[in-house]
Amino acid sequence: MRKHTVLMALVLAFSVIVGIQLVTSDIRANDIKAKVNITPETLLWKAEGYGKYMTVSIKLLSEEYNVHNINISSIVITIDLQEVPFVRSDIEEDTLVLKIERELVLNIFELTVLHMSPHVKQEVKVEVTGKLPHDNAFHGSDTFEVFITQPIQP
Repeated sequence: MRKHTVLMALVLAFSVIVGIQLVTSDIRANDIKAKVNITPETLLWKAEGYGKYMTVSIKLLSEEYNVHNINISSIVITIDLQEVPFVRSDIEEDTLVLKIERELVLNIFELTVLHMSPHVKQEVKVEVTGKLPHDNAFHGSDTFEVFITQPIQP
């Protein structure tokens, strides 16, 4: 009897997890896909001379919408599960270009980096979401690497 109860609990837990994934996937499936590109592709830890900003470029992959339709105030940039504000936005042809502060991005990894060895790269995912007219949404993602070139002093 006890095995049956444990088995039923596992099946129920698995069903809930799968259900949540399906609901989330369905919402994302209706979103308009965007091509996101973040530069630089490698962020050297505390290196000098690499500029103050990182650039996030967004192109909508829909013939129905273009970047001029994006509600700029609705854009959310998430790096390593943390929201990062952008400080400037421009439109260049069919691309929305956002600037985020490099130092702010580096601060996200302050604790993680203390446990990393020199010459190790960590791949980081960047996700961008936002709103378009008529309650439509867009989303896209890219990755970059954080690279530690020397031992970190706590």
